[in-house]
Amino acid sequence: MITGTTSGSGTFNFSVRLTDSTAEAISNSFSIIVKPAAIPPGIDTTLIPDATVGDVYSRALSASSGTPPYSWSLVSGSLPAGLVLSAAGLIQGVPSSTGSFNFIVTVTDSAAATATVAGTLTLIIILVRLKAPRRLI
Repeated sequence: MITGTTSGSGTFNFSVRLTDSTAEAISNSFSIIVKPAAIPPGIDTTLIPDATVGDVYSRALSASSGTPPYSWSLVSGSLPAGLVLSAAGLIQGVPSSTGSFNFIVTVTDSAAATATVAGTLTLIIILVRLKAPRRLI
């Protein structure tokens, strides 16, 4: 077993010599490849604009660092009826009811590193009623 902490990445060559109790010996050469530590993705989205009942809604979540492409998923909470979160990080659809919806998302990069939003994202769905124009007499 080889244990320890590396101070960097690269290819490291070494030899091992094994000798038994009868003084028989065998040697072999090996290489260990140490890859740089993966930088996990970070979620940049902290606020999500409000949506309006019955209106088309489309907002992209944003991530940085890590190794794109990213894959998004809903970990807890829920989106309002009519909206979905795509694996590409797009919240889209047509909301069908008002309310405040809290949810938590996770992003996974192509190196399988993950990040979860710190806190809860809130999407507020509002109902906008327009007054009919007044008739002039």
